[in-house]
Amino acid sequence: MLSLIAKTTQFTPNGSGDAQGNGFTLANDLYRDDQRVGSGGGGCTIVSLEAGASTGTLQCLITFALSDGDITVQGFAPYAPPPRDFNLSINGGTGSYAASRGYVHGHTVDSTTTELTFHIVP
Repeated sequence: MLSLIAKTTQFTPNGSGDAQGNGFTLANDLYRDDQRVGSGGGGCTIVSLEAGASTGTLQCLITFALSDGDITVQGFAPYAPPPRDFNLSINGGTGSYAASRGYVHGHTVDSTTTELTFHIVP
């Protein structure tokens, strides 16, 4: 298990408002014990919205770059203010993570901080 803190350094909306096809790109710095250990980036697209609400489902694809390789994750996440916890599938990687699978759990602490726990099956 690998635990990291992601601090969002850039967030760019795609489109205006809550609508299917809109979404965002993001960039993160990754930390372990207050030391920067990597970066992450990717995007999420709104694929469904509940009628009359600002809640729905995102499809996300994100890559995390660490010194010993990259980890790519993908999947559905809840779209709702405030941000909710999520699980995304690990669908591969490079270097030490080339044959990895499993999932990452994201716990949203605040608008710029997410606790990430990678449950990696080698």
